Amino acid sequence: MLDEMPTELLDEWMAFYRLEPFGEEWLQTSYLCSIVLNLAAKDSVELDHFVPDFTEKKKKTVINDESQMAAMYGVKK
Repeated sequence: MLDEMPTELLDEWMAFYRLEPFGEEWLQTSYLCSIVLNLAAKDSVELDHFVPDFTEKKKKTVINDESQMAAMYGVKK
């Protein structure tokens, strides 16, 4: 494809992409994954299977420095 495309056109598309990106990379990857799996599998898989859930929040565990140092050096409290 690049052999047939003039460099001016490629430069124009690259400039356009900098201004208006074509979409989320993770979403493009999800589409590709669902297409490949649906072609190879007997059961169809929905796109939602590959889209990350950004609404789910994980609880952060806060560890104080003393506990962390004790765990690193195998010291029991």
